[in-house]
Amino acid sequence: MSIRIRHPGGTATFPLSDSVDLGALQEFIAEQCGIAPLEQEIKTGYPPRALPLHGVPSSTLLSDAPLRIRRGEQIIVALKSSGSASAAPSSSSSSSSSFGLGAGSRNMTTPTPKAPASEAPAAAVKSRKPEAAPSILKPAAPAPAPAPAPVPISRPAPPAQIPRTFAPAPAPSTLPPLSSAPSSSPGLQKGETISVPLPASSPLEGHLTLQIVPDDNSCLFSALSLLLHQSHSPASNRTLRQQVSRGILADPFEYSEVVLGAPPKEYVAKMQRDTTWGGGVELAVLSKEHRLELAALDVINGVTHVFGQGQGYTTRGYLVYSGIHYDALVLLPELGAPLEFASTLFDISTPGALEVVDVAAGKLREKLKEKRYYTDTARFTLKCGQCGQSLKGEKEATQHAMKSGHTDFREYE
Repeated sequence: MSIRIRHPGGTATFPLSDSVDLGALQEFIAEQCGIAPLEQEIKTGYPPRALPLHGVPSSTLLSDAPLRIRRGEQIIVALKSSGSASAAPSSSSSSSSSFGLGAGSRNMTTPTPKAPASEAPAAAVKSRKPEAAPSILKPAAPAPAPAPAPVPISRPAPPAQIPRTFAPAPAPSTLPPLSSAPSSSPGLQKGETISVPLPASSPLEGHLTLQIVPDDNSCLFSALSLLLHQSHSPASNRTLRQQVSRGILADPFEYSEVVLGAPPKEYVAKMQRDTTWGGGVELAVLSKEHRLELAALDVINGVTHVFGQGQGYTTRGYLVYSGIHYDALVLLPELGAPLEFASTLFDISTPGALEVVDVAAGKLREKLKEKRYYTDTARFTLKCGQCGQSLKGEKEATQHAMKSGHTDFREYE
């Protein structure tokens, strides 16, 4: 787990544990952007505020007052203006090059080697090699009041039984998805924000908010990339597709032809195409790859499928599944805050924290259902964009595609 750093040379991530002190952070910053510890102005929070570093020993833990820097937080570094009195002593105990990131590192989304399951966060600090980590929010203190009762969460069905976002049997990735409709957010007004505030007594603060990703045939990968890196791009989506393919081929027993609906090599070849949608299989593979729980909120059926539950993972991310589309859920410090200040993954090791997010996620799912933010794939009406034939539901569209070879389908009322 780490914090994100924005500095004049770009961005970087810094591994954080309970034993990391101010000196280590300042030396890492100096390595990244060339600003010496005594010349650094460090801002945290939203809106960003400068930390009072004057007189603070370099041995002060980042989790202690007056710093109180939390996992998943973003800090902003600038050159201190002349005359500022907030300098902090530099550390003399750690190497400025020991964290292994070159000066001017700018790319937060570049994949890094995954740590073995047995490694604790403290080990990452000891090795001085930061991981490119997502925004993981851990409460600074336990909730002062009992946490609300959690929303019931069902364990995921076998991957092949999770809806695969408009895909025919037996090969789920054969039929291309629907073309993007003029409005990619059914039931929502343009620019409308759907969010649920966390209660004031909660150990967490902010607004759990729907973050919509494009209808570009890679919505699942875009949503997951947003959770992992706070951004998405064709390159990051392709990386996730490659991880899926490797995971499937590495475990032929778990991902057999019976589960996939196609021979594994054929399945992964199709998964490399940008026009192939992802679903339950992909969520199961990527949950294991990134060692985190992935909770998919099914708007139509009012349930949540949790992938990776019971595997000892310490973080969870939330996705919204609306029948033929995936989006992401993020926690904004306040409505309208930039995405870069959002928490996108949640530390589930602190008692009470996960329950609060589960309750808010359940409320947000119900809001979306009330606004009809979903597509009923059994009853929706389609038109073939190649021959104009009207079709009803996924079954008729699948049959038409297999018979005619047509691949352009559009939903209409």
